[in-house]
Amino acid sequence: MRSFFLSIIVIIQLCVPGRSIAQHMKIDPKSTKFEFRTKLFGRQLPKVKAGGCTGEAALDPEHLNKSFLKLRIDMQHLQAGSEDDTRTLKRQSFFNTDKYPFLTINSEKISQSTPGSTVYLADAMLTLKGIMHPVKIQFTANPLADGYRLIGTLTLKTSEWYIGGKGDLDDPLICFWELKLLKH
Repeated sequence: MRSFFLSIIVIIQLCVPGRSIAQHMKIDPKSTKFEFRTKLFGRQLPKVKAGGCTGEAALDPEHLNKSFLKLRIDMQHLQAGSEDDTRTLKRQSFFNTDKYPFLTINSEKISQSTPGSTVYLADAMLTLKGIMHPVKIQFTANPLADGYRLIGTLTLKTSEWYIGGKGDLDDPLICFWELKLLKH
């Protein structure tokens, strides 16, 4: 009898307008890219690739208040143009990957740039090197048969994250990211 009432409650929750639940989606690790451009001692590096991305998300254009992004980007296995550049970027004065192996992005607030658009804005907290700052991340969400492909960029000031020293450099750290969200 108890399971019957619980079933009725679940059906009501799913059928009542405004009570829909955004579908949780997993991130397809094979279709994920997180790359960035930065300077190393005044020299522009080729794209630096992070080790990968894990996390979860929900994106429902009809109910954005139920949408979220929780990403964890592997910085410990980043790859720069050369082994020397990779070692330098992993050092304490840059990304300090031994102590802080991940960059995280957490957003509970996602909005569309204009109604009906595929361009979204996530108000997020980004943690890098143990430093947390609010950021706004613009991305495009292209619907796929089995989920969404998200593509975006984000520019960070290296001085705010103490990348390359004690905040005396102010070169931009430009992040390019692409990930595929798969419906369960």
